[in-house]
Amino acid sequence: MKQLIVAAAMLPVLIAFFLQFMLIQANHSKAIRFEDALHDARIEAGMSGGFTESAKDALRLTAAEIYGVAVETVRLELDMAVTGPHSVIRYRIGIPCGPLVAANGLFGIADGENQGFVVFEGQTAAAPVCSPRDFPEIEAPVGLSGSSKAATLMVPYASAAVYSS
Repeated sequence: MKQLIVAAAMLPVLIAFFLQFMLIQANHSKAIRFEDALHDARIEAGMSGGFTESAKDALRLTAAEIYGVAVETVRLELDMAVTGPHSVIRYRIGIPCGPLVAANGLFGIADGENQGFVVFEGQTAAAPVCSPRDFPEIEAPVGLSGSSKAATLMVPYASAAVYSS
């Protein structure tokens, strides 16, 4: 009888661990899906010199779809920094998510407190438009030497970090 009572007391705790593992996997899957969409938007922003309004709206809509939140609650912080001849696009995207703890009632956590933000932040290089005359040490292809045609250079550097709180 003693073993039955101990087993009955331990069963909810063991189930809570299993549910928490499943919740972590589900939240991670959402983050990976949004990171894929962010990667595409980041490349487009690098080529166009910044995030366009349509790209911002698409990111908000994608985040709202994936995380099941209102579009208005998705926070976008995007800025452009010029450092010497290079431009860097910095971004920080905050998306409300929840629940963070499975079986929160078992641990005394209210539903309103069982929420947080997933933050994606990083930077990417904007594609500067340069003339072949800017690089005299590189031999220009035939037909471009001394002309006013511009060549586009892209230095891809991007990093994103996912934080949850």
